[in-house]
Amino acid sequence: FVELSAKTVHGLYKIFEAIFLQADLLDLKAPKDKRGAGVIIESKLDPARGPVGSVIVKSGTFKEGNYFVAGKSWGKIRAMFDDKGNKVKEAGPSSAVEIIGFSEVVPAGEMIYGVDNEEIAKKIVEKRKSAIATISEEEVIALDKIFKMVKEGTKKELRIVLKGETYGVINALEEPLQKLSNQEVNIKILHKGVGNITENDVMLAIASEGIVIGFNIKVDQKAKELAKAKKVEIRIYNIIYELLEDIKKAVEGMVTPREIWKLLGRAEVKQVFTISNNIKVGGCYVVDGKIVRNSRCVVKRNGTEIYKGKISSLKRFKDDMKEVEKGFECGIGIEGFNDIEIGDIIECYENLKFLYHLHRL
Repeated sequence: FVELSAKTVHGLYKIFEAIFLQADLLDLKAPKDKRGAGVIIESKLDPARGPVGSVIVKSGTFKEGNYFVAGKSWGKIRAMFDDKGNKVKEAGPSSAVEIIGFSEVVPAGEMIYGVDNEEIAKKIVEKRKSAIATISEEEVIALDKIFKMVKEGTKKELRIVLKGETYGVINALEEPLQKLSNQEVNIKILHKGVGNITENDVMLAIASEGIVIGFNIKVDQKAKELAKAKKVEIRIYNIIYELLEDIKKAVEGMVTPREIWKLLGRAEVKQVFTISNNIKVGGCYVVDGKIVRNSRCVVKRNGTEIYKGKISSLKRFKDDMKEVEKGFECGIGIEGFNDIEIGDIIECYENLKFLYHLHRL
């Protein structure tokens, strides 16, 4: 045992001496002239460099240009950096390096192995993925049975697909989330991973009647569309206590539905026309964004909100339009509103409630 304080540096040199002494007494050695093998201690999705992994080399040597496999990922080492950020060409036993070249982000704790070529790397990863897919299918069936139990009132479970910017963040969230479970409601982490929320995450949530939670990441466009179509809950956070507070409220059945609106565009009424049945339509100029037919809208007069409704008709000349972009003129009819005046501002909104609110359990 060595007394040690990182804050005061007390015992720092003693621990070095103790480690070197143990290494000499145990005659610890690792082969250097073979393909590299190591363990991933941290990983993340870098916006500029793609998936990155921090690796401790256990044996052999990794060299720039080598192919490798790690979990469900394979790749070719494009670059390596030591703990000081210096670029290195090779890394031998006990080296700590950051490797760029992964095909996807790999969980911390996975082993990384060097292989001879790209073909071998792809074959290994395909076999691993097919094995994982089989396990996942079995898990979905089991979760489906559990959901039936929930509907029957014998068991309640809040199922979560958890995504974050790094595995360190995910690990920091997992334990406090599971501690929010109580006698009536159990919290189950269906899947955890690094990177943006994808279609696969949403599909897992659909199959298991779960929700998707992301921390400091984004949602892929296809995932957004699928989630909106299937009414899957997605919540994005960048403050941990807000995430935990919302889940706590959900578990306690206290979260009320809330609607979040995204402003799509604004149009100014330049002229008012009266059509059949004495209905008034605004001749408008789109000053910002776009106006979309059948979307929600707010009418403002002199900066004051006077009506909320729905855009029932949208025309350019005599043609019906789905949307009209900034800089163009159009005719706008508002459902249930016949008091439109020149100078009114019509704001068009998209409703994001299915992407961002948690249902009550």
